[in-house]
Amino acid sequence: MKWSLTRTKWATIFAALVFFVIIELLTELVSRSILVDGVRWLIYIVLFLIVLTLANLAFSIFERDQTEKDTYVRELEYRRKLEEEANDEITAINEMVNRQLEELMRMADRLKDAYVGTINMLAIALDERDSYTHGHSDRVRRWALAVGKQMGLEGRELEDLATGAILHDIGKIGIEDNILRKPGPLSSDERAKIETHPVRGEQIIAPVKELHPIIPIVRNHHERPDGHGYPSKLKDIPLAARIVAVVDAYDAMVSERPYRPAMEAEDARHILREVSGTQLDAEIVQVFLQHLYEEEADGRPEPR
Repeated sequence: MKWSLTRTKWATIFAALVFFVIIELLTELVSRSILVDGVRWLIYIVLFLIVLTLANLAFSIFERDQTEKDTYVRELEYRRKLEEEANDEITAINEMVNRQLEELMRMADRLKDAYVGTINMLAIALDERDSYTHGHSDRVRRWALAVGKQMGLEGRELEDLATGAILHDIGKIGIEDNILRKPGPLSSDERAKIETHPVRGEQIIAPVKELHPIIPIVRNHHERPDGHGYPSKLKDIPLAARIVAVVDAYDAMVSERPYRPAMEAEDARHILREVSGTQLDAEIVQVFLQHLYEEEADGRPEPR
């Protein structure tokens, strides 16, 4: 468009220059009386026609430029209209996507609630199977979360720790009641069967993708730092499994069992100190004991 306006300007200047040159030439000829009257009028007529042609040319160029300008303006208006329509469509699409995302989030929340409810139901079913372990999973969960926070876990790590703590003994579902509730010492075969529950637990939760993060807890909560645990005699044990191991051991000691009465809290804490560094993680034992003493200082009874 800039080029077209420049072309109009130069065409007009050129026409004016030609006009003035011819006028000057004619004036010079007339002043010298070179031309007769008839020729002089012929030149006037030719000059008029030339000027008329040049003016027509200039106006034609101007009109063409104006047409191009109008076309350009119409194109701009059309593009702007297309952009507005596109923006309206994009806005409508965004609103639809946002509504769908909100619905998906609500569905995800409902599924999560159902998932958490199922986990709690499994834990309750496991605890209710044996009156001696009633509430065990929930106490392990509460203590494990307290220790996990002190150890720097947060967000999803704490969620997985809580779920793993609740389901750490899920593998015992496959152990016979006469073994779980036996009032006396277990035989070597019975002990061996009890020690399969971490692997059984892993096999139970493995088909559920959402539970994969807690497999290290379920499988390894009976491993020991000295490498004499089960089922794999690991020494490099995941942190969450080490936390559950400590609080699980403590709750087992202070809870009544078919084969022995519940220990006094201080006796159980003494045993934790004795096995610290060999059977249980020393740092976690220290953090857990400190938490128990803080609970006592605040007047909070141990969860039963």
